[in-house]
Amino acid sequence: MPLSKVFINGGLARLEDGVSELATVAYAEGLFHLAQATMAFLPQAATVLVRSSADHHRCRLLAMVLAVCVMIPIVAIGGPLRGLLTILYGIDGVILDQAARYLLLLAPLLMLHAVVGYTTGLLVRHGRTGWVSIATIAYLVSVAGVVTLADIWSWGPVTMVVGSQAFALSVKACIVTLVWRAIPHDLGNEHDAPISVAAIRAFFWPLAITSMMFAASRPVIYAVVGLSENALFTVAVLRVAFDLGLLAQMPINQFRHVLVTFVAQDHLGVARFMVITTAIIALFSLIIIISPLSRIILDNTLGIAPEISEAVRSTWLILVLVPIVVAWRNWHHGLAMVRQRTRSMALAAILRVLGTGGLCLAALPLGLLNHHWGALALVSGFLCEALIVRFFGRRASSPPALGKTQQH
Repeated sequence: MPLSKVFINGGLARLEDGVSELATVAYAEGLFHLAQATMAFLPQAATVLVRSSADHHRCRLLAMVLAVCVMIPIVAIGGPLRGLLTILYGIDGVILDQAARYLLLLAPLLMLHAVVGYTTGLLVRHGRTGWVSIATIAYLVSVAGVVTLADIWSWGPVTMVVGSQAFALSVKACIVTLVWRAIPHDLGNEHDAPISVAAIRAFFWPLAITSMMFAASRPVIYAVVGLSENALFTVAVLRVAFDLGLLAQMPINQFRHVLVTFVAQDHLGVARFMVITTAIIALFSLIIIISPLSRIILDNTLGIAPEISEAVRSTWLILVLVPIVVAWRNWHHGLAMVRQRTRSMALAAILRVLGTGGLCLAALPLGLLNHHWGALALVSGFLCEALIVRFFGRRASSPPALGKTQQH
C-alpha cells in the first residue's frame, strides 16, 4: 500500500514544479489521512469483535456510519472552512486552492476505505490472507497504471493523486467483497447474544484515536515546518521520505493481525517471529539506502529532482529506526487489543503527537528545524509512545484467549 504512494510521488516529482506539487499533496493528504486513520483498526475490530452474523451486520453498519462522520469535516475544510488550511499550514493562493480541491475530491474515498478495511478483517479472521495480498497487489498495479498513463498523456496531478486512488480502491473493494461472499461464513457461535453498540464503541474508539494520532504526526510536523524558512522544500522532502519509510513500517504494522490471531496459542512463538522479521526488514532497508540502489530508486525510477534527492536519502536513513521502535510498540498494542484494554493506546498516541510537535517547536527558534529534525522527531515520538504503552501493559494480566471480554 505505501508503495503506491511512492509511485504517485514519482509522478508528481516529474511535473514542471515538482517541489510545489509534492508539498501541496502533502498538506492535503496529511488531513485526509487523519480522517482515514480512524478506520485503520477496522480489520482488527472485525477480527476480534465479530462472533456471529448479528455482530457482523452491526459492525459493518457502524463502519459505514464512521466513514460518513469523518467525511463531513474533510468536505467542510475543503469547502467553506478552507481558511483553516491557511491557519494550520500558512499557505495561500494557488497552493491553498489546490490543497482544498484535493480534500473535496478525496473525501468520498473514505467510504471505500471503510468497505475495504472491514472486509479485510473478515478475510483475515477466516485465514484468507492470500486473497488480501492479491487484492493489495491489484491496488498497487492499478495505481501504477493510472499514474503512468497520466504521466504519458499529461493528465495532470489531480488524476495522479485522486484518480489513481479512486480506481485502485474500487478494484480492491470489488475483489475483497467478492471473495468474502464466495467463502463459507463461519463467524462463530450464533447462540451468543450480539455484541452491544456500547461494547463496540468502548473497544473501537480508543483504537481510532490511536490511529488518528499516528496520522496526526505528519500534519503537526508540516504545520510547524510551515513556520520555518524554505518550508516547501522541507515538506516536499519529508513527504517523499516518510512514504519511503512506510515501505518498512507497514509490514511491521501487520504484527497486530498476527498477534491477535495467534498469541493465545503461542505467546513466545509470536514474539520470536516479530523479532526476527523486524531485524530482516530493518537490515534490508538499511542495505537499500546505503547502497547505490537508493540513488537508482530516487533518481532514475522515481525521477526525483537532484536538488531534493540527497536530502530525501539522508532523511530516509534516519527513518530506518522507525520499524524497530514501532515493532516494540505494536507488540504492546496487540496485547492491549486482545485484553480489550485499549484506552492506554489512545493516551500514549496523544502524548506521542504532543511530544513530536514539541520537539519541532523547540528546534524552530534555534534554526534546527529541517527535514532531518522532522524525521528524528517522528522516531522520538514513536519511542515515547512505546514506553507509555509498555508501562500500562505491565499492569495487565497475561494475554487471554480471543473472544474473552475483560473490563476496560
